[in-house]
Amino acid sequence: MLKLFCYTCLFFGALRAQTSNKDKLQDVCQQMESFEGASLYEIIPALSQNFLGTPYVANVLEKEPEQLVVNLTQLDCVTFVENTVAIALALQDGACKMKNFKEHLQNFRYYNGEVQGYASRTHYFSAWLNQQVASGLIKEKTKNLGGKLEQKSINYMSTNFRKYKQLAENSVLVEKIKKIEKGLSEQKYYVLDKEKVAKIYAKLETGDLVVIQSTMAGLDVNHVGFVWKEDEKAYLLHASSASLQKKVVVSEQMLQEYLLNNRNHGGVRIFSWAK
Repeated sequence: MLKLFCYTCLFFGALRAQTSNKDKLQDVCQQMESFEGASLYEIIPALSQNFLGTPYVANVLEKEPEQLVVNLTQLDCVTFVENTVAIALALQDGACKMKNFKEHLQNFRYYNGEVQGYASRTHYFSAWLNQQVASGLIKEKTKNLGGKLEQKSINYMSTNFRKYKQLAENSVLVEKIKKIEKGLSEQKYYVLDKEKVAKIYAKLETGDLVVIQSTMAGLDVNHVGFVWKEDEKAYLLHASSASLQKKVVVSEQMLQEYLLNNRNHGGVRIFSWAK
C-alpha cells in the first residue's frame, strides 16, 4: 500500500507540474500576443519580464531516461535563456503553443535537435553557441567589441565524471563526452576582458546574449544571461544562483562590477540575435 501511495503521489506530482508549465506558457503567450511576428529584440526584453522572480533551481534537466524536460517554473541560467528564446521564436512563428515551443527548445538543447541519450544534450554552453551560430540564430560581436582570440582545454565533465550520475555509471558515455570536449578544445574564439566591459556599454543592446567565460580549469562557461540597459548603463538579466537571491533578477551591480566580484567569472562573449 505504501509503495502504491508513493507512486500515486509521483504521478499526480508530475501531472501538476505539466499543468503548471502549460498554464505558465498559456499565460505568457496571451500577454505577449501583440508581439507575434516582431523581432527578437522587441520580444525578449518584454517576454523576460514574465520570469522575474522565478526560483533558481539547479539540475532540473537531470531525468532518466534522457528526455526533453520542460520546466517554466524553476530555472537555472541556461534554461532561463533557452525558455525565453524558445517562446520568443514561437511568437515570431505566430504559433505560441506548447508543441511549437518544445520543438524550438529541443533544437536548442540537443545536437541536431535529436534526443539520443545523455551525450546528445549540449552540456557545454560553447556547443550550444556553435549550434545557434550555425543555424543563423545568433551572431558573435565580441571581436568587434575588442575581444582577443583565446583557446582553452575543455575536460571538466570527463575529469569530474563522478559528479555526474550518468557518467559515473557508464564509461561509454564518458568516452562520448571526451570526444565532444576534444572538439571544443580545438576551437578558438574571441573573449573580452572583464576589466574592459564598462567601455563597451554604449555598444550593447538590451537583449544581447552575455556569455561569461569560466576561470575554472577545464570548464568553458560559468554563467549566461541577457544584457539589460538603463540610462546607457548595462546590467545582467539572469537566473541568479547567489544565496541571497536564487531567482531571476536584473543585477543590482552594473555588468563589469558584477563580473569583477566573482573570481570564477572570466571575460565575456557577446552575441546578437540575427532574426
